[in-house]
Amino acid sequence: MDQLTKKQEEVLFLIRKFLRDKGYPPTVRELVFLTGRKSTAGVQKILDALERKGHIKKAPGRSRGIVPLPLGGVQSFWVPLVGWVAAGSPAPAEEHIEGYHALDGFAAPEGSFLLRVRGDSMIGDHIQDGDLILVSPQARAEDGAIVVAMVDGETTVKRLCRSGDRIQLLPSHPAMEPLSIRQDVQLRIIGKVVAVLRFLEPACSLSPVPGMHRESWKYALHHQRDDKGRGCVE
Repeated sequence: MDQLTKKQEEVLFLIRKFLRDKGYPPTVRELVFLTGRKSTAGVQKILDALERKGHIKKAPGRSRGIVPLPLGGVQSFWVPLVGWVAAGSPAPAEEHIEGYHALDGFAAPEGSFLLRVRGDSMIGDHIQDGDLILVSPQARAEDGAIVVAMVDGETTVKRLCRSGDRIQLLPSHPAMEPLSIRQDVQLRIIGKVVAVLRFLEPACSLSPVPGMHRESWKYALHHQRDDKGRGCVE
């Protein structure tokens, strides 16, 4: 990476600190305030230089789309954590971004996001209460896939099962009943669950700042596959 100027180092430091403290990146106007500048033009010029030198990535069209890239040459994919999803009965989803997490060395599908699971209805697929699930947004999914679905405006995570014109959302908890979708019920597939992220230590948390405490990050990504190589979390 090209060497940074003092002003560029200052802005990059502020971006990382803001992301660490808040859990989400700053807007350009917030950087203007933090740097004591009078307009967005100067900050934007610095951001352009930081992106050109490979220190940040800017997501077009998003006010909080400034994401610092990882240190040490480890490729990371920054994925937003979006509220919660119920794994018991469907529950309203909180449609807001709580923060961003880096998945090192894992090529997340474009547009992917993380949701936190509440409940244990998918315990048979090793999806536990409090787990983060990585969701690939798609409106359709194959039979047997674990999906995030919206049922009459409420979200849930279940295994999709089709039999003719009949659709069911199946839990993997032996004590829970399948959710049969009647014709008068609105069902929308939000996305397919492609991985599960879990802390191996209760006190461990994901740092939202690349390059910080990376050696202490302990998480497991359980990729989906069944005997056909699809549709099941290990």
